[in-house]
Amino acid sequence: PEYSWTFENDGSIKVQTKSKPSKVLLWQANNPKARDFRLMTLGPAFQSTELQPAADGSYVASKPSDKAGWTAYFVELTFDVGGPFPLVVTSAIRITPDSLPYKGIDLTTVRYEAELNGKAVTGK
Repeated sequence: PEYSWTFENDGSIKVQTKSKPSKVLLWQANNPKARDFRLMTLGPAFQSTELQPAADGSYVASKPSDKAGWTAYFVELTFDVGGPFPLVVTSAIRITPDSLPYKGIDLTTVRYEAELNGKAVTGK
């Protein structure tokens, strides 16, 4: 299957495909404390909702409503390809707000996150 996606200026993700997917999902998760969405950090936080095609056949995942912290979201497409298992592909992940909390800091020189936040650090 051939597909493409774009990050739109309004915060949405627009997916276009020449082959009709059997299912399209929007996955999203929020982390109010950090720009970190790893399973080991946040647990199984991603939730999915099914997307319906727009009139032109594209799929648009709107920017999630603003919440405290950061929200990550992406689109997953499932294609039946005639084999025993479907082919599942995704867009790139988008994170809002598009701000980097430690921009400009050389993280290789910081031993603990608490040092970045000005807190006392023990165990050195």
